[in-house]
Amino acid sequence: MSHPEAELNRHLSATHVVCCLFCPLPIRLKEVMLTLEEEKQASLSFWDVTRTSDWDERFRNTGLALRYRFWCYWERVMRPLKHKEEQFSHSAVRCSQREGANRGREGYLDVRDKGRVAQVCIAWRDASYHNLQARGIRRVQILSLRRSLSYVIQGMPNIESLNLSGCYNLTDNGLGHAFVQEIPSLRVLNLSLCKQITDSSLGRIAQYLKNLEVLELGGCSNITNTGLLLIAWGLHRLKSLNLRSCRHVSDVGIGHLAGMTRSAAEGCLNLEYLTLQDCQKLTDLSLKHISKGLTKLRVLNLSFCGGISDAGMIHLSHMASLWSLNLRSCDNISDTGTMHLAMGTLRLSGLDVSFCDKIGDQTLAYIAQGLYQLKSLSLCSCHISDDGINRMVRQMHELRTLNIGQCVRITDKGLELIADHLTQLAGIDLYGCTKITKRGLERITQLPCLKVLNLGLWQMTESEKVRSECLVKKLLSTSGSVEYLQRRSSSEGARKDGNK
Repeated sequence: MSHPEAELNRHLSATHVVCCLFCPLPIRLKEVMLTLEEEKQASLSFWDVTRTSDWDERFRNTGLALRYRFWCYWERVMRPLKHKEEQFSHSAVRCSQREGANRGREGYLDVRDKGRVAQVCIAWRDASYHNLQARGIRRVQILSLRRSLSYVIQGMPNIESLNLSGCYNLTDNGLGHAFVQEIPSLRVLNLSLCKQITDSSLGRIAQYLKNLEVLELGGCSNITNTGLLLIAWGLHRLKSLNLRSCRHVSDVGIGHLAGMTRSAAEGCLNLEYLTLQDCQKLTDLSLKHISKGLTKLRVLNLSFCGGISDAGMIHLSHMASLWSLNLRSCDNISDTGTMHLAMGTLRLSGLDVSFCDKIGDQTLAYIAQGLYQLKSLSLCSCHISDDGINRMVRQMHELRTLNIGQCVRITDKGLELIADHLTQLAGIDLYGCTKITKRGLERITQLPCLKVLNLGLWQMTESEKVRSECLVKKLLSTSGSVEYLQRRSSSEGARKDGNK
């Protein structure tokens, strides 16, 4: 008995059970497997899988659906190959060999199952990832780099999106080997949390990815102003740039992006989305550069930028295209800053000043005067009260989302004002509003468009909590207005750093 047959007989009982479970009929594995000679001619690697000691473990990991398709494949494709002399000429068989066999194997699998197939063995992995372009795949996410990045890039000349987020072992050298010629089709590149990437890689990107529109560099802490100069020099079509936590970026780098150094770089004047969250070296001068050069900007995230102050809001107040501004945890922003925004020509749709300790009721009055077109407003942990709510709600007819979590001065009176005037409200955050009771909750749940209600951290006795829960259940069963109710326990604590 040859070695393959002996190996098969050792696994015969187990494989027979597998066949009974995952095939229409109890077909024995021996009946559907090729001989070694036929396998050699077809250049298949099935025997490489079956002869290992972890046979059962590999097939348990591939999933029920994949196993069923696998057996269907052997019945539909490989069994007819036993009679290939009657169906095909020898030249046709040799011409197809490995590539033809691999394509046939993949014909019965969708994209998800192909990914599972790649985990069976090295040969199957290579077959699954070979010639990605031929299978119409143009968007790729790589979770861990075990091979050179150039292996993927070379096989996909028309790639449109490449996500390398979290690939901690990606270096300038590896990225340099991948980008050695222009890739005009690539539009989206995500390098978030690739902490070994430096300005050198940005030079390669600016040189060979001229058509890039989205660049994610969040958490790439080695990026400096020099890297932004290279971006401003080469990526003129860039529309979205994320520089979250790039700690070395300063006003000089933002000036490069805004085209303030035209002698060296034209700038990224088509930017529409810019994230500068937690860039601690930025000051109001950066906002001046942005207002002058990035006139097409629509979304600006300045959260956790401690160097931004009220004076910088004067520069932003005349950006007519800007519709979303995030000033979350900007400690130097006060009522004066919101006054500057309200007195300008802004048409903001979304404003976030959560955790700005100097924001109070006066801000709500300014918003009602000049930013009344807002659809989303976040005031979490701000020093606002029912009086401020009263000054705001009568003008905010378009408001859809209101976040006033941890505003401990809000009471049932404030909720009644919201329920009476903000009739289009679809979502409200009341997390940590410890002075509201079931009376205010009853009023707020009567809003006709309400879909999202966030509660939690109520300072109530156990009996009051039980009564409140019963009230919510009753309101949900009768009105049906609240589709989603998120309730958090008091053990969660404050959320000031939750989005950082």
